[in-house]
Amino acid sequence: MANANDPRIERYLTSLERSLKPFPVGDRADVITEIRSHVLSALEHDPNARIDEILAALGEPETVANRYLMERGMKTAKPPISPVVKWVVMGFLGTFAMVLIFLGFVVAQFSPLLKVDDKTDSVSLLGGLIQINGEKNEIKIKGITSSSSDVVGQVTVGHGQKLEINFSNARVNLTNSDSQELTWKCQAKSGSRPSTANKNDLIKIDFSDIQGANCELGIPADSSLTLSGKNGRFEVADAKYDLNLSLDNGRVEFKPDDDTVYHYDLKVKTGRVSEPHEIKSSDQPGARQIKVLVGTGQISVLS
Repeated sequence: MANANDPRIERYLTSLERSLKPFPVGDRADVITEIRSHVLSALEHDPNARIDEILAALGEPETVANRYLMERGMKTAKPPISPVVKWVVMGFLGTFAMVLIFLGFVVAQFSPLLKVDDKTDSVSLLGGLIQINGEKNEIKIKGITSSSSDVVGQVTVGHGQKLEINFSNARVNLTNSDSQELTWKCQAKSGSRPSTANKNDLIKIDFSDIQGANCELGIPADSSLTLSGKNGRFEVADAKYDLNLSLDNGRVEFKPDDDTVYHYDLKVKTGRVSEPHEIKSSDQPGARQIKVLVGTGQISVLS
């Protein structure tokens, strides 16, 4: 059975990220998250699938990176050629020509390499080899469909209880709850459910086993929320609670509430913090504490 944490996946993504150096860090993280989700979706659909075959279907990391670079009109990376390789190429011009013809045929079969339809929120990669339908939240790889269904739930947050929520690969939208109920609604693979633990002073909810989830969370006012994720995009709107968010790779967008005072602690290890010229961070008592740490990616504070 294939392992989602197989080192071959990490080596492939590391090589892909290295080949995407011309991209901005935030865009680079989006591509890595997207490709990782494709691989994990294929493994979820068929646990007996061979990782080598899935990665081979995507193509070499440098080739995949060059496709994204060409779509942006950027210069593609050309690996250095040693004298020995040049001699081999010159000695086998006939074979090289046949390879070029074959590659031309493959490119023709898989064109267009990337097609985006904003109206239907869909993306087609590698001539339709991978199809992503945003409206239906559906992914197809080689004609195999991985569809999703709604996963909903709620839990009552008592006075003084803290919240701890974990994700793996996901897109998460944080909103305010109208009551003391912590609510969630996720589009995820059928049968997937988060695990919950409700203790006296802490409520833990773990979404880590739900790969590629698209979730909306309703957070009660005056709560204290610790949120962590590996890869994805987190959008926080009008927070009326304290937030401690950590993300390995991806983007975090924060839209402050006009009537709420915040104290910000925003850090990105590799990437940048994109914020208004005069961000209103306050040290006054009662200010909501917003702490965000991103490993590779971007933090944006919207006006």
